[in-house]
Amino acid sequence: MEKRISNLEKQFNKREQKYCAKHGRLKFLKSVKNSYPLLLTATILYGVCAFCNLIMALGLYFNDAEFFNFPNYIWYFSLSGLFLLTTVIWAINLPFYKRKSKECKDELARYVFVEKVALDENGILYVKPKNYSFEMIYRAAMSVYWQTEKLSLHCNFPIDQEWDVLRCYKQILSAAKDEYGKILKVDSNTVYENIDNETKTKIEKE
Repeated sequence: MEKRISNLEKQFNKREQKYCAKHGRLKFLKSVKNSYPLLLTATILYGVCAFCNLIMALGLYFNDAEFFNFPNYIWYFSLSGLFLLTTVIWAINLPFYKRKSKECKDELARYVFVEKVALDENGILYVKPKNYSFEMIYRAAMSVYWQTEKLSLHCNFPIDQEWDVLRCYKQILSAAKDEYGKILKVDSNTVYENIDNETKTKIEKE
């Protein structure tokens, strides 16, 4: 059993690496989060199909029914066996995917999406999270603070040659992760103000 779980873990890790490299970790987490309920539903449906085909096979067997000169119940016994085998295999894998699904849900709960990334007229970078407050972020002691009026995080360093937009943005991300354990992430709905395209592209990769 331990060897089977180990092999399953290795296969899962390989798929994880390929999927994350192609689509990003966030999409991977969302896909795995939904894998357990889908697999559970499929297992139940296949179990029902196996049972129905078995009942049909037994009914035809005792009625000695034939189909094209071949006992019809043989088909249903075969189908029942295939459905049952698939059901058993999936049922064995259910605990593994249940655990992975929970792990992904827990990791997804750490993500906070960014509503806006803006650079004001004073050269201060603001990052506005979506539906989340970081009022105690100052405790991280990383010169990152919460602006109540704008409902945004901001880095206390003005943008200059030493502290560019990307470095300030990374500082804000680090403070949120260190103090709150949250991962700030931009998405397709994030609004950018006074941010050039090159910097925007770099921010989207963080």
